Amino acid sequence: MKKHFLILCILFSSNSLFAQKYALGIQSSWPTHGISGKIIMSEHHAGQAIFSLAGPYSSYTARYLYSLSPNEVNNELQYKPFFSSHLGLNAFKIDQISYNANGQFIREKITTTTFGYGLGAGVEINASSFEDLKLSTEILYSITDVTGYNWSYLQLGIGLHYYFK
Repeated sequence: MKKHFLILCILFSSNSLFAQKYALGIQSSWPTHGISGKIIMSEHHAGQAIFSLAGPYSSYTARYLYSLSPNEVNNELQYKPFFSSHLGLNAFKIDQISYNANGQFIREKITTTTFGYGLGAGVEINASSFEDLKLSTEILYSITDVTGYNWSYLQLGIGLHYYFK
């Protein structure tokens, strides 16, 4: 898992040479909640990495974000729709409970690593009084393989990022 994390960091940092802007914040899209970094490469193209290391579940997610042109609600509020695609590595630590041939209770700790991917759409909201702080909401469709079982699900997400100039 550390090797996968290192590969994501190298890919993310190599693209940073072309970045116009950076953002750091938090992102929550069940079951992935964690620290998030964004690299804005142009007005329409961005990359995002999310690192979640909470409890029995950990996740490393990379996203490509394609933003449409921003729209103004009024002088104070601006929103920008976006589409996303994502790839992720997930690790689950679970307790497997079973009985042996003698009827004795057996408890084993199992770690499963899976690969997931998906597509999504959302909107990023910005108030002019908080120019560098942006809120995003999203809906994602994800597919992952958990120990031989294809699992697809909808994710609802929210993020808060501070943009550095």
